[in-house]
Order: sequence, then structure tokens, then C-alpha cells
Amino acid sequence: MNFSVSSLFAGILFSGAGLYLLKVGKSRANIKVAVIGVTMMMYTYFTASPWLDWGIGFALCGAAYLAWE
Repeated sequence: MNFSVSSLFAGILFSGAGLYLLKVGKSRANIKVAVIGVTMMMYTYFTASPWLDWGIGFALCGAAYLAWE
């Protein structure tokens, strides 16, 4: 595993956003937002580089924006 400062910061940032999305998705009964939130909390454990961390994180943020009703 590659633990750089950028990867750790991305993990903290996107995990916090994922926790927020999970809570909002559960309270509004929006399963899409809740699943995106869980994915945001977990994906950084499986990526190999900081570029993937940031790219996937921003893509999931965009998906959450589109899934928000």
C-alpha cells in the first residue's frame, strides 16, 4: 500500500463527505446517496495512487450531486 500525505488527506476528506452522505441518504430514504456515501468511505483502501484517490473521489462527489433529489 502507498501511504502518502496526499492519499491520507484524500481519505480523511472523502470519508468525512461519505459519512455525511450516508447519514443524509438514510434520513431521506435515498438509497443511491447512501450507497455512494459508503463507497466514498471505503474506496481509498483499495486504490494504489494519489491520482486515483482524488479522481475517484471527485467522480463520486459528482455522482452524489446527480443522485441528490
